[in-house]
Amino acid sequence: FEELKIPLDRILHAEQSYEYHDPMIVNDTLLGVMEVKSITERQGKSGTMHYVLLETVYTNRNDRMVLRENMLIVERM
Repeated sequence: FEELKIPLDRILHAEQSYEYHDPMIVNDTLLGVMEVKSITERQGKSGTMHYVLLETVYTNRNDRMVLRENMLIVERM
């Protein structure tokens, strides 16, 4: 959130989902890479809000994708 310059006190967690692709093994090391998929602006009752869709892909030490996570956060302006 620091890289996106979003103050933590303005963030609301809206939703989160997971897609499992390969088994996760005990003691395996996973690498997660997060990407901003979209940022949209909407007007709400309290003013402008930014909806930020983040996707994180987790791969194992064999570079196989084991998990995809999508998270939607809302930044209150």
